[in-house]
Amino acid sequence: MNTIGSRLREFIDKNFGQYREFAEKLGIHQSVLSQYMNDKVLPGSDVLRKVAELGGEVNYILTGIHGAEAVKRKFPVVGKVIVGEGLLNAQNIEYYINLPYMKEENCFAMRVVDEGMGSGVPNVELALFDMDAEVSPGCKVVCVTKKGEQHIRRFKKLNEETVILYSDNMASAPIILSNNDIAALYRVVGTWRKE
Repeated sequence: MNTIGSRLREFIDKNFGQYREFAEKLGIHQSVLSQYMNDKVLPGSDVLRKVAELGGEVNYILTGIHGAEAVKRKFPVVGKVIVGEGLLNAQNIEYYINLPYMKEENCFAMRVVDEGMGSGVPNVELALFDMDAEVSPGCKVVCVTKKGEQHIRRFKKLNEETVILYSDNMASAPIILSNNDIAALYRVVGTWRKE
């Protein structure tokens, strides 16, 4: 199986051998590392940054594409979303940016501004969204409500009719929405600091 977890396991086996030691280097518990390796939870940007500092090729771990094979594609940046508050959906394309991702169609980037909400998204980043990517529990998403508000949070389904959007550190109150309130839900497939 070629998954994020299996590629992370491959990196650890090749370079560290011991999972407990690697988890300690990441500053996480071994059970959390196990969840990453078994594809139960996706590692966040802080963990991936530490993996890179330890010599991991994060692009390969996330996509299965080695750096030399990675192709930067051009994506429209369609405005910004402010973490923790709703924002009317900006439809105009501000500019285009080249980012490394495996496909271009049905993808777009947005500027993400965290104005002290503690969501785990660094102050100013670009987030890339893939409208075709599966939205699974625990993944980061942008949710566009039928009122035109946008929220970038982690996603969880409470039941067949209701979802909850929550921040990484629970600093801001979770948002509970019925499926009828949601106009669009797109998965975050990458984040980059704007250079």
